Amino acid sequence: MKTHLAREYPDLVHIGPLQLIWQPFKQKHSIYERMLRKTYIWELEPLVHQYLSMQVDRQLKKYSDIDLIFSTGSFPYPNAFLETKIPIVVWSDATFAGLVEEHPGYRNICQENLWAGHALQQKVLDTAKLAIFSTEWAAESALKHYEVKESKVEVVPFGANLPSQLPGKSEIESIVEHRSKKECRLLFIGRDWIEKGGSFAVDTLRALQTKGLNTHLTVVGCEIPPGIEEHLKGEMTNFPILQKDKNQGSAQLQELLETSHFLLLPTQGECFGMVICEANAYGLPVLAHATGGVPSVIAQGKNGFCFAKPQSADDYAECIAKYFSDYSSYKSLCLAAFQESIQRLNWSTSMTKITTLIEKL
Repeated sequence: MKTHLAREYPDLVHIGPLQLIWQPFKQKHSIYERMLRKTYIWELEPLVHQYLSMQVDRQLKKYSDIDLIFSTGSFPYPNAFLETKIPIVVWSDATFAGLVEEHPGYRNICQENLWAGHALQQKVLDTAKLAIFSTEWAAESALKHYEVKESKVEVVPFGANLPSQLPGKSEIESIVEHRSKKECRLLFIGRDWIEKGGSFAVDTLRALQTKGLNTHLTVVGCEIPPGIEEHLKGEMTNFPILQKDKNQGSAQLQELLETSHFLLLPTQGECFGMVICEANAYGLPVLAHATGGVPSVIAQGKNGFCFAKPQSADDYAECIAKYFSDYSSYKSLCLAAFQESIQRLNWSTSMTKITTLIEKL
């Protein structure tokens, strides 16, 4: 986001890094988690946001010619308590209310966090001149749950967070053509095995093997629970740590995006799913659970498929087997996914919209 903003606005000033304070809340965390069996999120403490806003204000005073403040809208919010006449624009993938409704990590959240979270979200939306969201789901949540004027809410998707030069159409055609016709390769990317649906991905692998399809699953970014990888030795590869901002990690990820056939995103709660943009940039279709903002990102049958509740690994397997057995249809799906990437799900296209909105301010 910052990189592409700087291309549009060469005089962009970066405020940060900002320090977070968490030590005062260690005891409270212990009480809530161990004694009361409630989820406590220290990043929702108002004092944390006040301290962040104080740091921003201190750095802003170094400059006399700031025209606009542009901020990511995810908590902890650095501008919640910022007192300034400079117009503020926020760009976010969710509201706090949306997270509480959709994300499993917020389902047992303590009442104190609930009060603070809603109050902080309202404060951020009140102070913003423009509130941009990456999906219709998030924008609708803002209008439904908070007192915000419809005129200052806009929808602009995110793009792919990939450091390398992205391939063009002719390269994608070659990449898709060279994917294996004998082995179906599934890709799963996520930091949290449970939250992102790792077990569901394994169930999909098994369902495809039951159908007689030679299938391999690659897991990137998280530790696989003990026993699973050993049981599926030869059928699963794991890259628990892959740093895509490093040359080696970038090359590994690029190779996986080029050689895989489908990305699996059976997540329990997803605000946007930036990995969808990254997969589509390499002509890789995505199969995902219809949760949060994902249905806004996936155009059904174009860059992938969303499966509504109740989801079944057999549903995923049936869709995958159908396309893998008809490679002509599969190639058309891959090219459609790439088209969604270059037309809609990329930073350059989004920044064109962002700059238009900023100029109006």
